[in-house]
Amino acid sequence: MAPIDNGFDENMPDEMNITFRYDIDNRIRDAEMQFGTTKGSPNYTIPLLSAAAIINPIFLLFLSPKDTLTTASDLKLSLSPPVEGEDGKGEKINTFAKQGLSFTYMDCGRWSGPTPLAKRQRSFGIAWGQWAVLCEFRPVDPGGIWELPDDKNPINDLLKAIRAQGESIRIIHHVCGASPLTWEQDWNTIYVCLGDTHLPVISEWPASEMGIKKGPVRKAKIYQPDGPAMGRHEYRCPGSDSEGAVDTFGQKKHLCDEAEGWYEKYLAADVFGKPTESAAIDLIRFFDVLRNTGFQTGSGQIRLVQMGDMYDLWMGMELFFKLDAVKHSHAVEVIDKGDVHGKDFVEYWVGRTNKTCANVVSAINSLPPNNTSWLWGNHDNYLASLHTGIPERKNEIRKPGIFIEHGHRSDDSNRDGAISGHQITTTGLWWKPISVFKLSFIRGLDPNRRKDFVLAAALSFAKKPDFFTYVMGHTHSPFLTKVNVLAHLVVTR
Repeated sequence: MAPIDNGFDENMPDEMNITFRYDIDNRIRDAEMQFGTTKGSPNYTIPLLSAAAIINPIFLLFLSPKDTLTTASDLKLSLSPPVEGEDGKGEKINTFAKQGLSFTYMDCGRWSGPTPLAKRQRSFGIAWGQWAVLCEFRPVDPGGIWELPDDKNPINDLLKAIRAQGESIRIIHHVCGASPLTWEQDWNTIYVCLGDTHLPVISEWPASEMGIKKGPVRKAKIYQPDGPAMGRHEYRCPGSDSEGAVDTFGQKKHLCDEAEGWYEKYLAADVFGKPTESAAIDLIRFFDVLRNTGFQTGSGQIRLVQMGDMYDLWMGMELFFKLDAVKHSHAVEVIDKGDVHGKDFVEYWVGRTNKTCANVVSAINSLPPNNTSWLWGNHDNYLASLHTGIPERKNEIRKPGIFIEHGHRSDDSNRDGAISGHQITTTGLWWKPISVFKLSFIRGLDPNRRKDFVLAAALSFAKKPDFFTYVMGHTHSPFLTKVNVLAHLVVTR
């Protein structure tokens, strides 16, 4: 079958191959990857037991805390007994199983737009047993009929229940038949996986008044103050006015040029849209149809998993967490900055987001807590340790047959404790003006690094092959394929 286009300049092939070559101590030496996700994409080999690999943690950040790695020499496989053979390179090898093992890799993309910066996306994922389905929500479209070939599949019951309410789900791609070593699986739970939303902290300018004149300069419009700066980047006026406002000739206080600049840049960088626009309205409809099913369909119980970056506490904000050089930490250390306490910063902006997107938050609060799970991502990493009156965030869900996470742990710039991703988002890294916040078009230039994330999932699988389906968000680009994991034992002559 021809690869499916995911709409983000990627092809989704039916399957991919990753071959790990390992030594007699079961330590992975390198990984040969056969992808073909982008035109002209070659196969390539990545050495994992080299000095370069040790200082580049992108291939080492894939385990849960209990499996924390300290050196590349700890990259040991947990695969079935190998079969002796030849690898075509003159080395004796052991090939683990004829067909190897496989798992399904699913990236659920993003729910956002349209905005000037982001196109419309309503992608999400469904996982049940050995089935993984990449979907698109189509509101007010009862005519669209997409179902799986298995009539008795409870996912079809869910699709029919949604269509009965006047909505529909388009199946972008589906995969069935992954084969981990552990065949235990929860066949009673249908996981509905929702990716990044990046709900905005503000969605419009403050109230405005007629302009003022100061000398020969007249401003056509002035804006009312918007409370404390509370960690907003380059928001304060000269003289460090904490409110980002000035008093001109005895008139009412209003936003200064710096604060107006912050508003202009923040609104330009928004990818979700206003709470009155279609992303919010469609998301509320999506929550409503799930709630109306009673979170039960056929023999399956529905569990909604939002996979992190629901909130965005990075864009336009100063850094309030500590750089952590330990590559396997899974919670950031919240810190104070200047006169702002880190805890106050998080609570304030979560509260502002809840107020800005009150309709979305109200729909979330109407969902049954026992049927929902919430993860943290990199843009809301503070929620790993501060819950601020919202449902507790988890790092991952790893249960028999399924592994769900945000996906940033294998992203060296955005992992928990790294600060360079935050700098690229707001403050600028090498050249101060260069950041998504200051030049919003940069967001569209960010590569999704698909090979790195698929490899990280495959490494998790090689370490502990106990899941049919791996699910992530983070990249904003939906993707679904089967990944075959092979292993060759290399014997040094």
